[in-house]
Amino acid sequence: RFCHRRWKFDYAWPHTSPPVALEIEGGFWTSGRHTRGKGFLGDIEKYNSATLGGWRVFRCTPQQLESGEILEFLRQLFEK
Repeated sequence: RFCHRRWKFDYAWPHTSPPVALEIEGGFWTSGRHTRGKGFLGDIEKYNSATLGGWRVFRCTPQQLESGEILEFLRQLFEK
């Protein structure tokens, strides 16, 4: 959780510098919450608030998580 809104990330590493979050964006082929107006706008507000709070937010699809593609990005980040 972060911010006064008590938003949650799907995955978070709050003790890294800067803190890192991973959001899995689903439902884009089925008109899920992340692609409909209110949900999309809420996500933008959440991600911008996180950025202002010093978070580094990565976004991926469920397929990128399952294949390990996003894990490679995170591995590179954490190795720096």
